[in-house]
Amino acid sequence: MCIILSILLGNACLWGQEPVPAREDTLKASRIVTDRFVVLPSGTRAIPLQQIKSSVSPTGEYDVIKYIQTLPGVSTGAEGSSAIYARGGNVGNNLTTLDGVPIYGASHLLGLTSVYSPDILSSATFRMSGFQVSDNNLTSSHIDLRSSDGDFSDKAVSTSISNFIIGSSFSGPIIQDKVSFIGSIRVSPIGPEYNLMQSVVGGPLDSLQKVRATVFDMYGKATYRINPCQRVSLSIFGSNDSYRYSQGNGDHRMGWSNFIVHASHAWEMNSGWVSKGNISFNRYKNGQGVMQQMSGTLNDLAIISSLSELSSDILLSRQIRQQTLVQAGTSVRTAWFNPGSTAEYEGLGAFTPQSSTRTDNRSFNVISSLYGQIDLGNEMSWYHVMASVKSNVLILHSDPDKKARTHVYPEGSILVSVKPFRWISFEGSADWSTQYYHTLEGIPLGWSLDILIPSDSKRKAESSGQLYGGLALNLGHHQFSIGAFKKQMKGLVYFKDASQLFSSSIAGWDGNIDVGEGSSQGLEMLYNKSGDKVTWQVSYTLSKADRLFPTVNRGLRFPAKFDRRHILNASFSGEMLKVNKIKVSLTSNFTFQSGHHETVACGEFDIIPPFGGEWFSLDYYSGTNNYQMPDYIRLDSGLTFDIDSKHKQSLSIGIYNMLNRHNIFTVTYDSGKNEWQKISLFPIMPSLHYSIEF
Repeated sequence: MCIILSILLGNACLWGQEPVPAREDTLKASRIVTDRFVVLPSGTRAIPLQQIKSSVSPTGEYDVIKYIQTLPGVSTGAEGSSAIYARGGNVGNNLTTLDGVPIYGASHLLGLTSVYSPDILSSATFRMSGFQVSDNNLTSSHIDLRSSDGDFSDKAVSTSISNFIIGSSFSGPIIQDKVSFIGSIRVSPIGPEYNLMQSVVGGPLDSLQKVRATVFDMYGKATYRINPCQRVSLSIFGSNDSYRYSQGNGDHRMGWSNFIVHASHAWEMNSGWVSKGNISFNRYKNGQGVMQQMSGTLNDLAIISSLSELSSDILLSRQIRQQTLVQAGTSVRTAWFNPGSTAEYEGLGAFTPQSSTRTDNRSFNVISSLYGQIDLGNEMSWYHVMASVKSNVLILHSDPDKKARTHVYPEGSILVSVKPFRWISFEGSADWSTQYYHTLEGIPLGWSLDILIPSDSKRKAESSGQLYGGLALNLGHHQFSIGAFKKQMKGLVYFKDASQLFSSSIAGWDGNIDVGEGSSQGLEMLYNKSGDKVTWQVSYTLSKADRLFPTVNRGLRFPAKFDRRHILNASFSGEMLKVNKIKVSLTSNFTFQSGHHETVACGEFDIIPPFGGEWFSLDYYSGTNNYQMPDYIRLDSGLTFDIDSKHKQSLSIGIYNMLNRHNIFTVTYDSGKNEWQKISLFPIMPSLHYSIEF
């Protein structure tokens, strides 16, 4: 509706006035050969897409999230995963959007890479503070991805292949200079690859049998230039991860999927106002299950979660002179939840019913927002002041009685940057943000197997208050920033049965959640040297994050699971050799992180049954997250060969964890051997990525 109204108003205006001359780009398309690192105020980073292509990952794929994991203020989850913990928040407190539409299942291949192709991106921004009016439903960070419109005049096709993903992308005109299209499709042959390796290697791979996997993502976007001042675009995005395998006497399955339809309209009015309207439908679904013989009974257990959203928004902005930008807008989002669980039984085993009822937890909420923002000055002037305010009305239909209840939540941000000299700036910000969806986090591997539940009267919206202050130096090719933050979080949820998903599915997740709070504070430093041939970067974070829940850890504070006290990242990228049309570049990444926390039994004690019988033992725990894992250390290196021929080609060869260090992810107790076993995820892993442009 916002888009239709915007178009009608736009055409009415244009019919009554002379059109604004077209702002055509008179420069031919150029190839970016280097990116200077851009540091924006108060925890906002513009991510250099070209620099991402030199990173090393386990899959060989270029990935925005892998680069974000090297920035200050960010702690990672399990090795190789896409999980991030920004300034002490949870994974579910981060928001990833593509053209403003949330992607709730943002990971591929069990967290090894992301579900979106880097070929479709025109820009990527990572923001942890100084939130804008367009940043909605988050309390920690926003990964803001923007897609390209596609070329209106020339065609371009690229194809790539890596260890785990084969992909292709296309950009070009449908109608010359009028309608453009950009699209991509990627598939993973991980299932056949695993089975082939199993037939050759056997041994360690034999624990999983009959591995089947369906992994793909696809994107398409058409953009229509209505006139020099208006354009409309329609895009479709879909992704799927589904896995099935046999282990022991059970048949296991898990997966997640996204489906997004998005339409947008942009209109530059003669009065100076710019209007942007959007409408989108977004569906996310995930689940995990097992079919297993137990006591002569075939048990089919599953836990399933789904979320559907219908959203619309319109944002008006106007540049007043050169130093003032005013923005105002409104949005409406309707969300249908079904974080339900199912438990089905078939068979004739003792005490086993023939069938069970299916649990259904359907509900819906409506969030209406009215917001405004003013910017005085900008990054190029000696000062920049940003102030935003937002009023959110949440209408709940998620309480057990299904009666509508209304809650009002204000939000706001203030950002101040002062630059007394061109080479130094002082920055500060304060943010008050609210999140209306809770995430019950499962195994923290970056998988999209979390359960999304709505806020209700019992579990109110999560909120965060954050202060940040620091300074930044810009000395030509050298940039340095240092800052400190303090953050308070309320309304956090703790899923007490995350490690026992199927037990929770039978008993119901609703009774296994505690609501509490958290706090974090830290110091962040970043140094970057940029150049045409050599770039390096060093980041360091000193931080502390804790949690407090009434029924967890006897009501005492305990460290957050991924509270890593020290995090150091260093990366290097440079041109080593150039012969004729071949350029050879070297990339290296090093990371050191303090170990994360696990809850480990300190001992056990014997229990004597009061009415006779055999003795049995129970574990004793001194506290939640009471054991700190060993420090995490990893070194990655890679070579990239760029061939500037008629068809540009690139070959990247990388080695992930080249020290072959077995970083410990968790520990488990082997009762048979009467000893603790350390579990690591990735040894040394080579990667390969090849691409060609037509």
